Amino acid sequence: MSIDALWMVRFIMLDGARFDYGGGVVAFNAGKVTGGDSGAFYVGHYVQKGDQVDVKIRVGFHDPAIPSVFGAGFSDYTLLGRGLVQPGEEVIELVASPDVAPDRSFVARLFRLADLPA
Repeated sequence: MSIDALWMVRFIMLDGARFDYGGGVVAFNAGKVTGGDSGAFYVGHYVQKGDQVDVKIRVGFHDPAIPSVFGAGFSDYTLLGRGLVQPGEEVIELVASPDVAPDRSFVARLFRLADLPA
């Protein structure tokens, strides 16, 4: 299954603890990722091999009043992550860490919303 589509993102775990707060949208399109939420924007790249997806996504903030899921001090960073596409469910489970603090991580679940326009 190609992941080129518009996806909703839900953050569900932060540093191993249940989080289930916040989310946004991302578009995967021909190796590129774009998206955002109420405080941040996302731009980057992905590589899909079968049911595995590797991402490298820059996260920057357009609204400083909305903090990063990682808290204060995380205003511009690159996420490095790996996800697993769950066939038939149109879901991706992704684990990612910021480059500036690789010991920190979150789990996000992405849900396919719509195909991209031709």
